[in-house]
Amino acid sequence: MTRKGCVIVMKYMKSFSLAHQASDLRPQAERARRIAQVCSLKPVAFLSLIFAVAVMMLPVRPAMAVKPRPPLRVSLRLLNDPKPGDVARIEITVKSTIDLDKVAITCSLPKGVIFDEETEWQADIKKNVRHRITLELILPEEKTYKLIARANAQIKKRRIANVAKLIIDLDPAKKQKTKPNVIETKDGEKLRIHMKKRK
Repeated sequence: MTRKGCVIVMKYMKSFSLAHQASDLRPQAERARRIAQVCSLKPVAFLSLIFAVAVMMLPVRPAMAVKPRPPLRVSLRLLNDPKPGDVARIEITVKSTIDLDKVAITCSLPKGVIFDEETEWQADIKKNVRHRITLELILPEEKTYKLIARANAQIKKRRIANVAKLIIDLDPAKKQKTKPNVIETKDGEKLRIHMKKRK
């Protein structure tokens, strides 16, 4: 090959190498062009873009599980203000958000209570319809009485239950330290609470 031919070949190889390098630099050039476009944004738009990217990079946390409330609810309340030896009138209320058949209702009474009626019942509870049971019992002593009502039912071989408690305080020493108050719930039920007097 002549000297002139060698020069032509070297020029061709050099131009090929430059073209190859240029093709390798195309991704970097495209990236630089995008960065320049971002930097040319207005401050508000730039901050909005940064915030959007930061939000997208935050880890996704699963939603907190909310414990479902049982469909069956039972409550106890005192209908009068008895003194030791008087008849105390107690009301048990059972309510459900679904239709339930053969709901077992029981009421546990403390020792010393004079009561000659049933303390166990069975009823079909209709959806959002209150089922009420009224008890009349005698509290003979000046002390604190605690009553517990329970409601149990079956839903497709699964047992559901709810419990309610009622404290009746006939101790005169404790009554002097507390002030009775009555509040009404959103369901229209009246609850009797005791608040300590300030000295």
